[in-house]
Amino acid sequence: SNELVALMGPAGAGKTTMMMCLNGYAQPTQGFSRMNGQDLYKHYESFRGNIGYVPQDDIIHKDLTVFEALYYTAKLRLPPDTTDGEIDRRITRLLGDLDIEEARDVIIGDGTPERMGISGGQRKRVNLCQELLTEPDVLFLDEPTSGLDHINTRKVMHILRNLADNGRVIVLTIHQPAEEFYDLTDNLLLLNTGGKLAYYGHSQQ
Repeated sequence: SNELVALMGPAGAGKTTMMMCLNGYAQPTQGFSRMNGQDLYKHYESFRGNIGYVPQDDIIHKDLTVFEALYYTAKLRLPPDTTDGEIDRRITRLLGDLDIEEARDVIIGDGTPERMGISGGQRKRVNLCQELLTEPDVLFLDEPTSGLDHINTRKVMHILRNLADNGRVIVLTIHQPAEEFYDLTDNLLLLNTGGKLAYYGHSQQ
């Protein structure tokens, strides 16, 4: 826990495939994916509530407001006895933690001039917020800073650093990070072409 791990490598090296094997979405044909020493795929139902996954593509509905999207996600994924008041409080806390309170009642939109909605940086954080609703211990993110400007990349990376510092394991794929963002990571998993492991260890080494 408390680690922010960067998964890096050239295009086509298998970064997303590696992440999918680690998070329970694609069982490896060789080797093992273990959590707390147990085979993840044999005990997936026991672990699925501890794992969050934010894919590169948006997983939010463009016709809903931010609050509505998070509310319906909570109703689907939290225990059925969770009250609306508890859901509201959890959403409010997360929006504050991710610095997007002002987007609470804004339509998500699709980024076009006709339906602009929230910004790209806010969109990335709403996707992250959806996964954090279930308070996972391990969080996987595929290119969470892709398409963001420097300011929004800084916000997202510092949010992830804070989440790790508060006890989570964060694994993210990231493409050519600036040094200041790279310095926020603890460990580096570097794949070479063909999915070969080139390095795993402390980022600063």
